[in-house]
Amino acid sequence: MYEVDALMLAALDRLESHPRFYRRTPITLDDVGRVEAYLFPKERLAGRPIIESGCWRRYLKERKQS
Repeated sequence: MYEVDALMLAALDRLESHPRFYRRTPITLDDVGRVEAYLFPKERLAGRPIIESGCWRRYLKERKQS
């Protein structure tokens, strides 16, 4: 988690393609309170693979080997 100024937030929005790809969304964290996070929209998850390891690179490597 990072605290950023308006210029950095605008740069992060461009990097994450907010709101076209990821969406910056308020969430609540224990012991911290409300923060904003970039989340992948739930409606775009249909048909996407579940990556059990959580590691995209490992998933791609395993897929290549199959």
